[in-house]
Parts: sequence; C-alpha cells; structure tokens
Amino acid sequence: MIPSLVIIAGPTSIGKSDVALRIAEELKGEIVSADSRQIYRHMNIGTAKPPLSFLQKIPHYLIDIINPDQEFSASMFKKLAEKEIDTINQRGKVVFLVGGCGLYINAITQGLFPSLPPSKKLREELCKKYSLPELYYKLQEIDKETASKLSSYDKVRIVRALEVFYLSGEKVSALRKYKTIKSNYNTIGIGLNIERDLLYQKINNRVDRMFKEGFVQEVKNLLNMGYHENLSSMKSLGYKQVVKYLKGETDLEGTKLSMKKETRNYAKRQITWFKNKEKLEWFEPKEVDKIIKIIKDRLRY
Repeated sequence: MIPSLVIIAGPTSIGKSDVALRIAEELKGEIVSADSRQIYRHMNIGTAKPPLSFLQKIPHYLIDIINPDQEFSASMFKKLAEKEIDTINQRGKVVFLVGGCGLYINAITQGLFPSLPPSKKLREELCKKYSLPELYYKLQEIDKETASKLSSYDKVRIVRALEVFYLSGEKVSALRKYKTIKSNYNTIGIGLNIERDLLYQKINNRVDRMFKEGFVQEVKNLLNMGYHENLSSMKSLGYKQVVKYLKGETDLEGTKLSMKKETRNYAKRQITWFKNKEKLEWFEPKEVDKIIKIIKDRLRY
C-alpha cells in the first residue's frame, strides 16, 4: 500500500498552522513542518512558530532542531522529513507536511538534483572579491536560467549557484535534470490563499503583533548569545531589519514598514512558486470543513 502524505502549503500569515491543527485533530494525524526558519532554536517570535498549546495537542516534527549558527540544506531536510513521514505512516497515522518553504516541499514531492558539498573557502573568495551586484551579473553570464529565477538580492543562492558551477563545471539549471527519484507517496496537495488585500492586512497585523510580543528583545537575546548578524539565520526576513534597528540604522516605525513590505513581496513569490511547482487544490482557510471532507474522501477515511 502506498503511504499517504497530505500537504498544506501557502503564503506566510495565511493561517497554515491553525488549519493544519484543526485537520490533524479531526483525522488524528501528526505534523511535519516544512518551514526553513522554524528549524532554528531560540528564534520563535520572528518565525511565527506554532504556540505551545498547538504542540501539546498534536505532535510536530522538525521544529527547533538546530542552533542558529548551524548549516542546513534542502537535502538535509529531505532526509529528516522522509524519515519522520515514514515513521508516522508506519504507526498508521495521517502525515501532514505543513509550511511555506516551496523548496522543502518540492524536495519531497519532486526530489533534488545531486548536491555538491559546500566549499567554505570558495564562498569566502567569491564574497571577498565581488560585490553582490557583480556576483549576480556573473551568474547571469554563466547560467541565465537560474539567475532569472533568483532575486538579485538573494546572496546565499547566488553564491551557491556560482559555487556549484566552479566546483563541477555544470550549471545548476543543467543539473536539475538529474533529479533524485522522488518519494513514492499518495500525495494530497492543499493550498491556502485569500484575496491579496486581505492577505496583506494579515501580514501587516502579524508584524505588529510580533513587535508587541517582544521581537526586538528576541533579536537582542540572540545577539547576546553570540549569534552574529552575518549568519544566514540572522539575515532572514525580520531578523535583519531588527538588527539594523538595534544598530541605530533605522527607527522602529521604519523597521516595521520594511518588514511588512518585504513580507508581502515574499508572500507573492510563495504563491507563484506553489502555483508553478506543485499540484495543489486551492481553498480559503475558512473552508476547513470542506478540506477535511476532501481529505477523508481521498484517504477513504
């Protein structure tokens, strides 16, 4: 029998955690997180981790698994997630893969191209020798297809694409045709979305709520613990803005506005990714009863 996997995906702030909890309770399932930032310990408010009350009701996996200064990749996620998915399935539970990281979800549904081990020395040389615009220009020259899919500000992925090329002589876009065999799951894909204006309002409200809950203090604590601003985790959305605020480079209101704007842009990219990369049926979060019925029918519950 092919093991089942229910995917609940969508943009940030849409309410994935609430919907997933409701459905998992109804179907007695368990949740595997597909969030690229909730993996970090000590980063709670800025990553909008599910509250303790959620974690106590339904088992959640791949949350708080590494420290902010540790390396993590989509291939590592794939290995850990598949282990948890298979274990949960073996217990006869319904597995829910829940999150907004398109790359992580795609790693499970479509597989990954063969990965090369990172070269810290090469990365440092590239970053020391070239500015970010120069790095992006080099990538455009080498691999126009990959460059067109990346933001010109996405330094981590730009450097990684250049690193892959210099180490292997192959473009990332060419390597993608050698994808690993995807996991054999009976997948049910659920996408959550609402009208754009409503989504943007939810994003704005979430950012305001984060600051009321102590987001600035959370970032202060991370810096005091020795997690410096140049870490990938600390350069992520929200954390980099607050670091600038703490350094006196922006005021609090400007920090919030910057966070809101960048989060809205991120949400747009997430929606585009999921619509292009995944086979999802789209619903509004309020249609949770309808979603439950569909999942039950598909699983012959």
